[in-house]
Amino acid sequence: VYFQNNWLWTNVSLHFWGSSIEADTQWPGTPMSYYGNDGTYHIYSLKVPVDAAGLVINGNKDDGSGLDQTPDIKEGWFDGILYTMAWDNGNQVTVGKISDLEIQTLPSLTFQSGSLTLYDNLAINFKVDQSVIDGNYSDVYAVFTLGDQTTTVREYTLKDGKYTFSFKNVAPYRMNDTVTATLYGTNGGTEYASEAFSYSVATYCYNMLGKYGTDNYAKLRTLLVDLLNYGAASQLYVGHNTDVLVNAALTDAQKAWATATDRDWTSVQDLEYVTIVAPMVQWKGGGLVLKESISMRFKIHAVDVENLSVRVMTESGTETVIRDFTQTDDGCYYFYFHGLNAAQMSESVYLSVYEGDNVVSNTVCYSIESYAYSQQSSSNTTFVQLLKAMMKYGDAAKSYVGK
Repeated sequence: VYFQNNWLWTNVSLHFWGSSIEADTQWPGTPMSYYGNDGTYHIYSLKVPVDAAGLVINGNKDDGSGLDQTPDIKEGWFDGILYTMAWDNGNQVTVGKISDLEIQTLPSLTFQSGSLTLYDNLAINFKVDQSVIDGNYSDVYAVFTLGDQTTTVREYTLKDGKYTFSFKNVAPYRMNDTVTATLYGTNGGTEYASEAFSYSVATYCYNMLGKYGTDNYAKLRTLLVDLLNYGAASQLYVGHNTDVLVNAALTDAQKAWATATDRDWTSVQDLEYVTIVAPMVQWKGGGLVLKESISMRFKIHAVDVENLSVRVMTESGTETVIRDFTQTDDGCYYFYFHGLNAAQMSESVYLSVYEGDNVVSNTVCYSIESYAYSQQSSSNTTFVQLLKAMMKYGDAAKSYVGK
């Protein structure tokens, strides 16, 4: 049974009764499915048992004033019948055939591809063609599932005719874990969902290695192998699925594409890079958080942080302002900086604490490599191997982007 929604109802439903095949629906019935558009109105459809004694089609009025409906329809229907509300005869219906209309069908919601972005943690990008969304769906969003974590993302970017929804919370030790993405959109008051699209960092890397394995792509393939080796080192460090390491499927030829040697690291750490007279806030140290992402963590001593902010300037000129602090048991405060991508592990950052527009601390200089340098003699060999894999991955990323 088909319905031409010329009165612009929302939540179009069909209620039937009196069938020996199926139980009566509960009022207001079963939501009708969007079938297509005839160029003017949306068309909805629903399968009805052939022996139903009667049916009613209903929906919410377009002015929001309540429910509207057809009269009880108790005879005369056939497969492919099309009902339309009569304009000049109360709540009566006219009858036609769906085959008489030229229907513009609704394109299926589906993600077509995935890609990767190398932030301080990893982002998987899920892409859908612009032509699928524009003019067809509103209120479009994506729901991502990773293990027991579910994230709804409504923000997206548009580039090269594709809308991209990004899941940005893939820790390095979870490169082998599958992220499931479902795309949602609304048409004619009905919400539609795509088939689940499953992807992982590992899937992307191995696909790219299979596609770009020649010498013409030497920097890219080194980056991909170093990334997988970093993921495996992170799994061992965290203790996550260590029986299935993310680099285990690399061939001997692919393993040879990895960065072969460990270079010497250097440190730019300087807690007094720029000094002021009688600083109100003192720096107590800096380090990294390596489990979930590559994030810098700094400790300061201050009497009160209510009006304080930290301004972080990267070597490439990007400024970040931080106002979130966590108090410690010794009366100090921690804060975190997440603003570097994989190619910036050797890049210096400069941090100053402000009260309003006034600087109240010395300026600190630090880098991810500085932390690796300070920890290279650790007795924890798994930790040191993680640092080595991390820095090789960072160097490969820097080489790939041409810095």
